[in-house]
Amino acid sequence: MAKAREGILDTIETKKLNVEILMILAALGSALIGYWTEGAILIFIFSLSGALETYTMNKSHKEISALMDLQPEEATLIEANGQERRVGVSELKIGDQILIKTGERVPSDGKIIKGHSNLDEAAITGESIPVSKTINDEVFAGTVNLRGTLIVELTKTQEETLFNKIILLVQSAQSVKSPSQQFIEKFEGRYVNVVLIGVLLMMFCPALFTSLGLEGNHLSCHGITCRGFSMRTRRICYISDF
Repeated sequence: MAKAREGILDTIETKKLNVEILMILAALGSALIGYWTEGAILIFIFSLSGALETYTMNKSHKEISALMDLQPEEATLIEANGQERRVGVSELKIGDQILIKTGERVPSDGKIIKGHSNLDEAAITGESIPVSKTINDEVFAGTVNLRGTLIVELTKTQEETLFNKIILLVQSAQSVKSPSQQFIEKFEGRYVNVVLIGVLLMMFCPALFTSLGLEGNHLSCHGITCRGFSMRTRRICYISDF
């Protein structure tokens, strides 16, 4: 039902019909003419598609959240007097020196000025084999120091790290619509209008469609006439000679 509510709100906001409205009308129409089973199947399929869409979106959001959790919120700052102090990563500046112990994640991109270690860069490169790092080598935010102690001089702020750029690219890719999705959205409105117009014609001019189906081979010599009269707004359609 969430999908149906979304379709109704979207129609009210954009003043345009959509597939959700078409499905609601189809289900109601099935119930009105006594085809309860068909209407129930339609609602089930419609609800299932909405549930799958919601599941996919939630899964993508969880993956992004899990990726963001790989970046630490605190770091050990080495002050000018040599004292160590735990600070928030957002407080770090370019040129600050930080201490990274075994098992800790690198809080921001920088350059090793003391120590050597093996770092797990799977979060950045996808490579499961640890990479050996020594003095003057670059380290990236989100990577894990597997052994040894490193002193790193920061070269980028938290917003400019490679790890943060990857997250932004993933979020941007999710918000950009593919060409096929854009085509479907354009086609959707026309499709809904055509279907509803066809339904209205079949509701108010059934005789017209019946005659066309029976005498389709004689359309070249017969014309179509549709006359209306005001009694209860009904229509009478029939085939007549020119």
